Amino acid sequence: MNWFFLVLIGFASAGTLYFLACLGIAWGMVEMMVKPQGPWRRSFEQVRREQHELDGFDYSVYDREPKEEFLIPGGDPAEGVTIAGEFIPARNPPPGRPKCLIRVHGFTQNRLISVRFLGIFQEMGYSAVIYDQRCFGNSGGKLCSFGLFERDDLSAIIDWAKKRLGEDTFIAVHGESMGAMTCLLALEKDPRIDCVVADCGVRIPAHLNTNSGN
Repeated sequence: MNWFFLVLIGFASAGTLYFLACLGIAWGMVEMMVKPQGPWRRSFEQVRREQHELDGFDYSVYDREPKEEFLIPGGDPAEGVTIAGEFIPARNPPPGRPKCLIRVHGFTQNRLISVRFLGIFQEMGYSAVIYDQRCFGNSGGKLCSFGLFERDDLSAIIDWAKKRLGEDTFIAVHGESMGAMTCLLALEKDPRIDCVVADCGVRIPAHLNTNSGN
């Protein structure tokens, strides 16, 4: 009987240690994701190099484009987070209503990953805004919320674009991965979004109001 209890205690101890180890690993992963540092936060140089090595993408056209850099408060000014980005004017602005693409990058990335997607929109007469989501690139912030707070930052970017181009500007948002989550969550709250391209985002809860017609 004593051996039985010893074996039982041994199994219980091993199970507890296994559970604590899994909990520690999970906590470490969550910590890395909500407070991205090191390899979880790519530099501008890394993005340029990776895009060139991936398929030879050339940034020289982008480098020659006229650009306006900006730094604005995030979605909640009281929070003190600043959002860094840049505005690229339309090459051939269409007559009538201005059009602006706002490109939203994914996890670990920064605004330079967005450059490769701009050409097709520029050909259609769009101006473009590319920016660093909070915790990445030159933007501030200590926590990455995978769209929850970032959607308000996107609305602040829309505020900036409307002031720059006019309140009647057609706003298209294009997000990839975590950026797609940001765009869809912003769509729930911000009726000024006219068009969304959501690439490779996770499933958004069914109650999401997709603002019929957008």
